[in-house]
Amino acid sequence: MAERMEVCSPDVDPWDLAYAFLSLGSLLYEAGLDEAAEKAFARSFEFFQFAEEKQGAIFAGSKLALLKHKKGDLQEAKKGMVEALQAARQLNHLHVIAYCADDAAQLAAQQMAEQNVAGEPDLEKIARVLGAVDHWREILSLPRTPRQQSAYLQITESLRRRMGEPSYLRAWQEGQSIPAERVIHEATEILETSDQLGPKDGRSPEGEGITVTLSERERQVLGWVAEGLSNQEIAGRLFITERTVRFHVTSIFNKLGADNRAQAVAIANRLGML
Repeated sequence: MAERMEVCSPDVDPWDLAYAFLSLGSLLYEAGLDEAAEKAFARSFEFFQFAEEKQGAIFAGSKLALLKHKKGDLQEAKKGMVEALQAARQLNHLHVIAYCADDAAQLAAQQMAEQNVAGEPDLEKIARVLGAVDHWREILSLPRTPRQQSAYLQITESLRRRMGEPSYLRAWQEGQSIPAERVIHEATEILETSDQLGPKDGRSPEGEGITVTLSERERQVLGWVAEGLSNQEIAGRLFITERTVRFHVTSIFNKLGADNRAQAVAIANRLGML
């Protein structure tokens, strides 16, 4: 698909190409195909810049930052996310700020968890950013995708554990009433004041900060994956559709930071989950 888009007619509007690549990148990202997603988002970002479409460039830029962080391009990840946040501030569209701040909170939480050195003030800032984003998503009817929701649950579980439930809820509730300008400032400040970004190999679950939590069904699926069963075989054992199994497998990969079944099983073994 991407190759066909690259050789399309020269009279195609760059704006259309930009959003086509953005849509493709979003689908690949949700499927866990990060390398292909990064390429699609990068092309989207280039076309958005050419077309001077700021909103799309912010969407593509923040997702690129998350993907760069995952593969270990640490400084580029931080730089890209900060630039996306500042562009969102200038554009001043609440739904754009919500999307971008959500990605920024995810990146900030990952880097803190991987360093395992975050202080209480920075944890509170992340909780406030999430509180603001949750409020905006609710009033704007902007649901998270399954992969976004998986990352969100990992972040909130980690924050609750490290801060304590009362402190987390207090900061989260405070975030629901703070202005967008402060949200962007706090998210940017967290990113800019951390000199040591992320894991050395781009993986988060094997870092020290985040405890991976799988649902009961995901644990069942992981167990069958470890035994070498195919999606079709797992579907037959659990009396669910193969599509549902694929959804669970993708969620497991996202939570463990794995690219394939062998990596997922190896990581799960190291974490004592099997």
